[in-house]
Amino acid sequence: EVLGVIDTGEKASDGLRIRRDPRRGKRATDKAEWERMQTAVEAAVRRAHPALVDDAVRSVSFLVCSEAAARSRDEPINDGDGDGDNAAGGKTALTFTDEDASDETSWRASDVLGAGAAFWEYVAERSGRGGDVFTIEDEAMGEGIQLHFYADSAARVTTAVSAKDGVEPQYRVEYALVDGLAGYRALVGDFVRGGCAALDHHRPWMLDHDELEAARRRRDSGAT
Repeated sequence: EVLGVIDTGEKASDGLRIRRDPRRGKRATDKAEWERMQTAVEAAVRRAHPALVDDAVRSVSFLVCSEAAARSRDEPINDGDGDGDNAAGGKTALTFTDEDASDETSWRASDVLGAGAAFWEYVAERSGRGGDVFTIEDEAMGEGIQLHFYADSAARVTTAVSAKDGVEPQYRVEYALVDGLAGYRALVGDFVRGGCAALDHHRPWMLDHDELEAARRRRDSGAT
């Protein structure tokens, strides 16, 4: 009977994953994905075995979720969005920097890891040092994205006027809110494949930082 209950929980988790959350270190789990699996497992077990007490249901969901999380902890972090081709989007070189730009890392298309996977490994290695801002830059194209993990927001930066005759370049900076880790995974995946032009659908992009803060307040208050 116990094995039957556990089997119900495992079947309910088919197709779901609990990946690592690189924003919180190399072995932290994605809280949202844990809660999604937990909800699915508990609902299925309660339907199939209505006589079970709540503690037993929770124990089964914890077991299933723990095993799913353990399977992902020893796997390479990836962007979760099909970043299997190092040359995707035609990019050949990217630069990753942390909050104080003290530990810059370069990625090349010849590297073993794809750009998205390499970036998330970079984040996981440094996230425990107090940094919550990370940047991916394509110097050749004059564009990049900056991720603000502390605020669930991001900025995309493009070169509006290139440097010429000793004149400094001018940049266009646009801000957008990001929906948790899943939103960041999608944003990074799109950028490493298609650059800033591929990010239009992550709208709305706002030129004014005050407008971003107003949008954040509306989001946090539950207003539409």
